[in-house]
Amino acid sequence: MKRIITFFFLLGCFLLTNTAFGQTHPAFDQEQRTALLDTLEKVRTDLGIPGIGIALVAGDSVAWSGGVGFANTETQQPVTASTMFRAGSVSKTFVALAIMKLAEEGKISLDSNVSDIAPEVEINNAWSDEAHIKVAHLLEHTAGFDDMHFSMVHNYEDDYLFPLNEAFDENPKAFKSRWKPGTRYAYSNPGYALAGYLVEKVTGETFEEYVQREILNPLGMNNSSFLKTDEVVSELAMGYLGENKEALYQNIYYRPAGALHTSPEELAKLVRFLQNPNDSNLAFATDSLIQRMEYPKTTLAAKKGLRNGYGLGISTTENKGFIWHGHDGGIDGFVSSYAYSDDPEIGFVILINSTGGSFMTPVRNIIRDFMLQDSEPMDKITDEPQPELYREFSGYYRAANPRNQLLGFLTYLFEGRNFSVQDDTLYSQGFLQAEVPLVPAGEQLLRNENRHTANAILMESEDLGKAIQIDNIFYQKDSPVKIYLARLGFFWSFFVIGLVGLVSLFWLPFELYRLVSSSRKAFPAISMITFPFLASLCIPAIIGFAYLLEFPTIGMATVPSVMITLCSLGFAVFSILSGYATYLAFKEDISRWLLGVYSLLSITLIGFIIFMGYWNLIGIRLWVY
Repeated sequence: MKRIITFFFLLGCFLLTNTAFGQTHPAFDQEQRTALLDTLEKVRTDLGIPGIGIALVAGDSVAWSGGVGFANTETQQPVTASTMFRAGSVSKTFVALAIMKLAEEGKISLDSNVSDIAPEVEINNAWSDEAHIKVAHLLEHTAGFDDMHFSMVHNYEDDYLFPLNEAFDENPKAFKSRWKPGTRYAYSNPGYALAGYLVEKVTGETFEEYVQREILNPLGMNNSSFLKTDEVVSELAMGYLGENKEALYQNIYYRPAGALHTSPEELAKLVRFLQNPNDSNLAFATDSLIQRMEYPKTTLAAKKGLRNGYGLGISTTENKGFIWHGHDGGIDGFVSSYAYSDDPEIGFVILINSTGGSFMTPVRNIIRDFMLQDSEPMDKITDEPQPELYREFSGYYRAANPRNQLLGFLTYLFEGRNFSVQDDTLYSQGFLQAEVPLVPAGEQLLRNENRHTANAILMESEDLGKAIQIDNIFYQKDSPVKIYLARLGFFWSFFVIGLVGLVSLFWLPFELYRLVSSSRKAFPAISMITFPFLASLCIPAIIGFAYLLEFPTIGMATVPSVMITLCSLGFAVFSILSGYATYLAFKEDISRWLLGVYSLLSITLIGFIIFMGYWNLIGIRLWVY
């Protein structure tokens, strides 16, 4: 009888353990896990991915960690749970954890003014009288900083541990606020490098030393490191640009923002910690502290009630009715992602040793769907429509938070949206896109039809006027006439430049032949044809050389980057000479109609020079930008 009682007691404990620790989750089922790996292996070979490191987390346990494919395609070394990868921007979570630890110890505050902590760092903030840049702004990407300029992407010459403050001096333009801090999000690696420097200022030691001792080691991530040590290199997978082209290991100046090396089994420990902070060796961490890291607080949208977005080193998004927290990363030859959900309590790690294509999305979808099988998504949030409010906010809105200011002209021209009201529903329409209805999801909150929670908000402030945020894109109301004229001018310029190039390609050789031939008189103002033709060649040349740029060397004076500089200058010079040649041609015996056409052409070229000059594209030198 005692044996029977003991048996049922142990059976009950076993079942309770299964339930409490998530042992019934498919991630623990060998057969289903094998099927998952088979699917990932097929995707890997189909897409040409060298290797994928994976960890699956369920409950408070790492269900499985390992990989498919190869850490090195030449030696056929397989990816294992301990294979090291460069994790790129996943590093930012550890920067935020370091700041949060110091904040809990009273050594720094999220509301501290950055300039008070590091006055030696040059920060250009035109709104400093009313809005200081605070530590939280750095961690939430809301300081208004541009993303890193090309000359600061890689450290080609200096020591790996080149001091952060000296790196800042190399390009002081990095810390210029493009708008009032704390209004909108724009991803900025320099901001996180500056946050890492604040750790150094407060602690008196290097960022790498502090994070290793206070964050990585207590989490059990003893082999992970921000330093490129011999141990790390011996276990590091080969990174690839595509399937077979090896990526050189390039040092980076902004190390806190992206220098982490880690493995699937060790990064999974971060996921477990973020889900169960009270059970960790990091005494400062609590559920409320992690929740503060998961959601934004400093943007205008967050203050008005939009919940999801980029918090303190952790991004929160919704996918198919489930809320996910985590961070992605990318660096030469590697892409990475970790994510976790609180309901159900699951998570995963993905580390890929190639940046040759859009690999992460299909791999992540497969793993996410596997982890979510048999889980029910949350209900879709729906509220009563507010047609009067929608009519107030109807109109054209430009995208006003470009990540890279150099490409801001593309954001300005093509990423704006028009909002209109039809049958009490607010519709959003992007450039050359179909109208998309927005479903009410709370006061001033809306969502796309395929979302379950709000991902858009209608806002208004005294200094910005009306604005709408959808996901992380901040739209500011603007004149539709202005954008339509800008687009018309842009496309008209390209059309005219292309047409002139095509016509001159045939006309100019003919006139040159007549010029050297004694049989017929050549066109009296041949320079009027030549200079526009040369200007028209510069634009496709710039596009072609830009296509030849390679990211590992984008901050160097390479043939493509130098040619981009020369062609942009050539375009300006030839366009001005075109206008002068047309002016001189009025003194020749030439058809008034033809002079009118080339006058219009010259005006178009000069207008395009002004456009390129406004966006700092004339004579741009990528190696010093």
